Amino acid sequence: MYYWRAPDASEQELYAALDAAWVSEFLPLLPQGVDTPLGNHASRLSVGQAQRVAVARALLNPCQLLLLDEPAASLDAHSEQRVMQALKAASKRQTTLMVTHQLEDLADWDAIWVMQDGAIVRTRQLCRTQRRQRRFCDVIGSPSGGYLNARATPLSDAL
Repeated sequence: MYYWRAPDASEQELYAALDAAWVSEFLPLLPQGVDTPLGNHASRLSVGQAQRVAVARALLNPCQLLLLDEPAASLDAHSEQRVMQALKAASKRQTTLMVTHQLEDLADWDAIWVMQDGAIVRTRQLCRTQRRQRRFCDVIGSPSGGYLNARATPLSDAL
């Protein structure tokens, strides 16, 4: 894993990113620890472990836009909680766009765009109170993933 370290990252920053992404949970099992070569497709790791390594890389290499596509899809509940907490903290330092089907992951984000058939059908600024969060979930759909029938909104009108 050593090859992906940001050139100016300290050991402390490296291990903070590994811990935040919960890579530290399986790091002791790797034959050479942080220096273990992973190969082109991270074949030594499970899908969830490879996903956590990708999150650690993103945390270690700051950017202006962090694009997350189902960042918790292959994670167990405990790993998901740790990783999402780290990503939420990172999102305060940069613009973050997260694509997800999991409505429970939406509560801490500033704005939500609901897409259906490739078009934005709803946009809302998320209100922070429990009552309004529940109401917002009613507007965008059920926790099981069903969305309200709606006419597609052109992106320019949705913003």
